[in-house]
Amino acid sequence: MQKQQHASVWPYLEWRIIYNQNDGVVLKVRNNGVGPAIINKAAIKLDNKSVPVLDSLFSKLLGTTQFPHLTSEVQNRVLPAGESINMIKVVDPKWAELLYAKVNESNFEMKICYESIYKDQWVCNGTTVKESRCN
Repeated sequence: MQKQQHASVWPYLEWRIIYNQNDGVVLKVRNNGVGPAIINKAAIKLDNKSVPVLDSLFSKLLGTTQFPHLTSEVQNRVLPAGESINMIKVVDPKWAELLYAKVNESNFEMKICYESIYKDQWVCNGTTVKESRCN
C-alpha cells in the first residue's frame, strides 16, 4: 500500500534544449510525472567545469552576459505535475542561434536533484532519471 501511495505522487523531471528560428532557444525543465517535484539543486557543468550561476554559463559560452535573455533558477522550487520552467530563454534570432551553436560545440551537462512529497529522491540528466540521494 505504501508503494502505491508513493507511486501516486511520483514526479518525473526532464530537461532539454529546444531551438527553432522563429521562437529562439529555450532550456526547459518539465515535470512529466503525477506529483509535484521538490527541486533541491541543479548543477551545471561546461566542459567538465562547474558553472555556479547561469550568467557564468553565458560568459563562458558567449563572452558576455549583455544580450537580451531571460533566466530562472530552478533549485529550491516546487514544480507541479504537468508544468514547466524555462531556465533560459533567448528569442533574439542572432543570440539564440549563437547560444545554441556554442552549447552544441561544448560538453554541456546538467543534473537536477529532486524529491517527492514522501522524500523519495531522483537525479535527472536530461531525459534520463535515476533514483539517487541528493548530495
